[in-house]
Amino acid sequence: MAKRKIGYFYLEFEQGEGHYEIQDVFVTVMSYCMSREKNDRLHNLPNQKFCFLNEFTESNEHPDLYKIVFKSAKHSYRAPLLDKNTANERENPKTLEEGELYKTHLVIDFHDNEEFGVVYIENAQNLLSMQQVVMYLNAFLFKYNDETDEDSKINGLFKQSYMARSDFREALDEMCRVSVATLTVDKAIVGSNALNYSNQIEEAQEDIQLTIKAKRSVSIKNLIYGALNRLNSGDMPIKRMRIHGKLDNDNDCIIDTDKFAKKEYVEVQQNADTGEYDTRHMFLQLINLVYGD
Repeated sequence: MAKRKIGYFYLEFEQGEGHYEIQDVFVTVMSYCMSREKNDRLHNLPNQKFCFLNEFTESNEHPDLYKIVFKSAKHSYRAPLLDKNTANERENPKTLEEGELYKTHLVIDFHDNEEFGVVYIENAQNLLSMQQVVMYLNAFLFKYNDETDEDSKINGLFKQSYMARSDFREALDEMCRVSVATLTVDKAIVGSNALNYSNQIEEAQEDIQLTIKAKRSVSIKNLIYGALNRLNSGDMPIKRMRIHGKLDNDNDCIIDTDKFAKKEYVEVQQNADTGEYDTRHMFLQLINLVYGD
């Protein structure tokens, strides 16, 4: 088992002329894409990266929820391979047109909503970002419009936004334990009576980060409530709060007043030989996040 970070986003459709339900547009574009041959689903991304839609299915158990897998790779680099145990090098057998395959898993939920879909997407350095997924959708929306008759064209663009919580305090309430808090404060606090480094603050950056860590098995949640009250009242020059903690389901959670987007972590089965993450198990974990099963 390995830990994977999950990002939460809204997928919206910015209307052109006419009115479209986002789920209908999304399914139309994805189905059109899957109807094409694999090489016709390829899309080039910046920095020698390319991708294609590999899987698109509606959940049998949860109508209006779709499971999606993108495959991607980075080409034009084939340096020799280096063994981590022996430090020996050998020739890389791949060509410059090939790259290591990465799978990006996501689910999108439209139930009880006609204006947007809620996206739960696997996040990692080599995977597709939500922005790149939206670029892919818009690229194939353009291709769909090029190949369809005038009456069937879809006018508009997909766009994404962070899944904002209704209230930062509400998100904090959901945490059963807070283990680490990073506060970004104005450097003026260094020159206050609390720290009394007024002669040296000119050398400091405008913003200073203070990290507060809880003792083992202890929560600093009440301390953060106090800091949040000061942040909201303006009594303390806190500019940003980033909180690490645990939810009731024992998943790690991060909330950030700056981005105001929630990130969560899940444990996923991993192939011992290839290092790839098991698609079936990943989807189980993502759907659990949607429905809290």
